[in-house]
Amino acid sequence: MDYLLIRRRVITGIAGLLLAGPALAARLLQATPRQTAGPFYPAELPLDHDNNLVRVQGASRVAKGRITDLSGRLLDLNDRPLSGVRIEIWQCDANGRYHHPRDSRYGPVAENFPGFGQTHTDAQGRYRF
Repeated sequence: MDYLLIRRRVITGIAGLLLAGPALAARLLQATPRQTAGPFYPAELPLDHDNNLVRVQGASRVAKGRITDLSGRLLDLNDRPLSGVRIEIWQCDANGRYHHPRDSRYGPVAENFPGFGQTHTDAQGRYRF
């Protein structure tokens, strides 16, 4: 194939994507599938229930384990941000244990780790744990 023809097709394709980008993106958005609450959704919420799962209010030390920074945006199917929506997260501790009476894994429950956090999306639909 001729170099100029290939170049023309690439440029035309890029221009088409730029013009159709927002409309194409909106058509590709899909709703998040429904999920069940758990396997180990907290039986009792901890007193410290903010978006920080590393430091418990009043504790002198941070939780053990690898720290993960989780963030994202919550959008509707028309790519508009959803603000003020409460998002919850629950996670096992550094020992692989959930703060739940039915978690029968062996080993101690790690100190200074609430296992649960919540936050609300901002005006742009952003959240962070």
